[in-house]
Amino acid sequence: MSIGAIIGAGVFTSIPRGIGIVGNQIGWALVLAALFVCVRTLPSLFMQSALPASGSSYMYVAKFFHPAVGYVQSLNSLIGTLNIAVMSMTFATYFAQLLGQSNNDNLIVGVAIACAVTFGVIDSFGASVSGKVQTVIVIILMLALGVYVVGGIGKLPLVPVTDFIIPTFTFATMWSAVAFVNYALQGGAIVASFAEEVDRPGFAIPFSFFVGTGVVAIFYILISYVTFSAGPLPIPEGYTGTEVQWLTMGAWNLGQLSAAFLPQALVTFFLIAGAMFATLTTLNGSTMIYSRLHYVSARDGIWPKVFAKLNKHNVPWVSLWTSVGIAVVFMLFRIPTSELLSIVSIPSQLLGFIFYVPIIRFPYIFPHSARNAWFRLPQWLNVILSVLSEVIAFIMGRSVFATLTPEKATGIVVFYAVGYAYYLIRWQYMKRKKGVDIIETAKGYHPSWVAHENELKEKALTGEAK
Repeated sequence: MSIGAIIGAGVFTSIPRGIGIVGNQIGWALVLAALFVCVRTLPSLFMQSALPASGSSYMYVAKFFHPAVGYVQSLNSLIGTLNIAVMSMTFATYFAQLLGQSNNDNLIVGVAIACAVTFGVIDSFGASVSGKVQTVIVIILMLALGVYVVGGIGKLPLVPVTDFIIPTFTFATMWSAVAFVNYALQGGAIVASFAEEVDRPGFAIPFSFFVGTGVVAIFYILISYVTFSAGPLPIPEGYTGTEVQWLTMGAWNLGQLSAAFLPQALVTFFLIAGAMFATLTTLNGSTMIYSRLHYVSARDGIWPKVFAKLNKHNVPWVSLWTSVGIAVVFMLFRIPTSELLSIVSIPSQLLGFIFYVPIIRFPYIFPHSARNAWFRLPQWLNVILSVLSEVIAFIMGRSVFATLTPEKATGIVVFYAVGYAYYLIRWQYMKRKKGVDIIETAKGYHPSWVAHENELKEKALTGEAK
């Protein structure tokens, strides 16, 4: 699941952009990006290992900060549901191109809806079945990337490895490249989103993150090495742009470069299994992530209780099919994928800094769980990394907001304003009509956290007595 969540269609966009910026030093960019992703993720891995829970991004903020702030993630998850539409439409677009039907909108929308529904059905059978499907897709995806690497190494006059290893970059140039390729290495902590459906989640979450991120980083470096050896593509006659602009825009197109050293059948396989299957692994993860976020919010009473219903496979089936349904509606309205993608990317960038506050607080409230986590950090290091990550997230979020058009900025403000109006109405309704204070309910710690902490505390006291 972790490897598939990391490898997305970004491998076909981020790596070419990175090479265009930093050239043969792309390997360093990927190594630094992997370290950057790890450092920013370490504090959350500590918390996820100590106190695993499905829908953790909501759970931690609601329990260790305040439910009204945690509700931000409930609203974010509604926007994030559009990821299902983005990935489904992306897959359908590739599929239509394969059939020579790139302009057939009806075909694209039909395939996209079928794709979203198919993974809704798969996810309805639980994390185990979704994981097995993901394994098959990832094996095919990695095989396609492996064909590109092995084919290139076997046929190309390769650039000396020393050119990739010896650092010759400037900080400013390398930072620009890292900024692009680090997005292609994110997603390794996906298991935390459905932790309650995973065996030994305290171990599985950090382990899968480190292994997944490491494996993908190595694969990306090999792909970059072959790509740089194969390219760049010749500049078309009459081209008037600068060389850097051209390199950044398309001179390192993996699909076109592969035709120089692979038979046409393998080029087709690389494009289909590489680009198309990369979207499917992300789609599979998206259906799980957002349905679980809706589920834990409903469990706390924010959404009607029907969204917290589980089927016999322990899947929140109402939340799952609501997520798929929202995506289908947006696909039927034929909103451009580029528009959906820009909308989806905004919440986590704008509001990501709030998710580091709980990480600083939890070791003081659950000290035994923190000390006995499979992956743990000294509290001083946890605080430093969390504060740094908060600052970085805030700066990045502010930069994203500055790029928005006035219409989009206004739309986002209105969305969150309406969302909070609903929250206040729901709070008063539940309090007066049902006698339930959903804010107080949402403050309650997860029963499994309390039980685990008490068990560890009892063991510690017994050990001290002996």
